[in-house]
Amino acid sequence: EILRCLVGSEMCIRDSTDSVAMAINRSIHLIDCDSVADALVLLNRLPDDPRKYNTLGVAYQRTGDWALARDYFRKACDEGDDEAAENLRRMNAVLSSDPQDNPDKEDNIVE
Repeated sequence: EILRCLVGSEMCIRDSTDSVAMAINRSIHLIDCDSVADALVLLNRLPDDPRKYNTLGVAYQRTGDWALARDYFRKACDEGDDEAAENLRRMNAVLSSDPQDNPDKEDNIVE
């Protein structure tokens, strides 16, 4: 199934008029399927595009890399992404409620 998702992503990238948006949507699906590593591969192969920053933040948050998640949420916020602002607010709230900044918390910060 993951291979089909990745193959599908590749086809979306080649065939879509807005290939970045299609690839971001595919990466969101991969994240939802707990295939975060595959989503990161797909997102990091895309050209630099502010639309992918929030999704990168979500993916890195899911891997436990809270520093990179914060960086990407902030980049998305700088581009006016309200969803990223909410994700950043939630992440900061969880981190501030845990003085040891426990990245192993299983809270689903990002919906």
